[in-house]
Amino acid sequence: MDLATHFRVIAQNWLRILVISLVLATVVFLVSSFRADEYQATETLSIRAGNTLNQSPQDAATFAAQVYAKYVETASFLSAVVRDSKLKLSLSEAGNRISASPVGDLGYLDVKATGPNRKDAETLARVAGGQLVTTIRSRVRAECSPRHTPAVVAAVDDLPRTRSNKLVELAVADAVHGRPVRNAEALANPEAIDAIVALPELAR
Repeated sequence: MDLATHFRVIAQNWLRILVISLVLATVVFLVSSFRADEYQATETLSIRAGNTLNQSPQDAATFAAQVYAKYVETASFLSAVVRDSKLKLSLSEAGNRISASPVGDLGYLDVKATGPNRKDAETLARVAGGQLVTTIRSRVRAECSPRHTPAVVAAVDDLPRTRSNKLVELAVADAVHGRPVRNAEALANPEAIDAIVALPELAR
């Protein structure tokens, strides 16, 4: 079919094309109007390894974050979160709304939660983060030994980053252990380190 014939067909069927376009646009509008908005909130846990054998503290914390992320899929964890959040959720709904994933290879763990409004999402993320800390401590103590229980698992509001948005775990390690922070001038948000150091969980 050449171009002239193509335009001729369009001209002959313009009304049909217009009606189909309007119907499709209406359907898309209705679907988007009835779709519930979804909000997301995140709690970031900083994991500092306790006693390690052949691993560096960073490697041990990274491995621990990968393992701990799986705990949010357990029925006991979800049940506790549903109970403590006081939100009207089934275990299946809670499982669909809550997720956890390591942040790179830095020993941090993001606990994310979604909800139909900001308040529900933030409540679910906060309760899930707190419950994950409790679950980590109890399961590691029961399944391994008290010696393997992480020294500190704490929720933080932000992580230190460079101006190019790269996470800086060494700066946190320096500050937490009382050492001068290396390359502090390169940090875009040095206040994040101050907030982490001030955590009650890190008080010596």
